[in-house]
Amino acid sequence: MENPSLLKEDWTKLWADIGELPEIDPVEPEPYNANPVQTTIDFCKKHEIYCPNPEIRPLI
Repeated sequence: MENPSLLKEDWTKLWADIGELPEIDPVEPEPYNANPVQTTIDFCKKHEIYCPNPEIRPLI
């Protein structure tokens, strides 16, 4: 959005911008895991992406 302060005055601009967004396919939520490190590891493995966290990378 070019001018965020516009939202204080005109919410129709926000809805117009949202209407221009592409459709997003629904995804199955991951099961809850209280361990954020393991959650990150599982996510990176499942989606086959590079893990951004240098402390976690060696654990994958």
